[in-house]
Amino acid sequence: IFGGSAAAQDGRASYCFVATAAYGSADEANVMILRQFRDKYLLTNKLGAEFINYYYKNSPPIAKFIEDKPLLKKVTRWALKPLVALAKMSLRGAIATRQSLFCSGPVIIIM
Repeated sequence: IFGGSAAAQDGRASYCFVATAAYGSADEANVMILRQFRDKYLLTNKLGAEFINYYYKNSPPIAKFIEDKPLLKKVTRWALKPLVALAKMSLRGAIATRQSLFCSGPVIIIM
């Protein structure tokens, strides 16, 4: 779900395969928000980085499958809405620390 043109921690390029396919561009605003969330919250801890590595290995075929199917792209954008909203809130500081998000379990605290 996360990506774009930012480099991953190991120096290789990282991409938002599914969101880019759904929104049509790595420079689309929602894709950029997801990329910022990835960089700030996911790549900064072990669990998040493991998720991103898993995603990079497994999502390219999914993105390829949806990229030329307008209805599936629309459904995918709809499915991404909660993730984009979570990313926006966390980037604005509306959600508690990343420890609450990734170290203490799946509890999300809205301030």
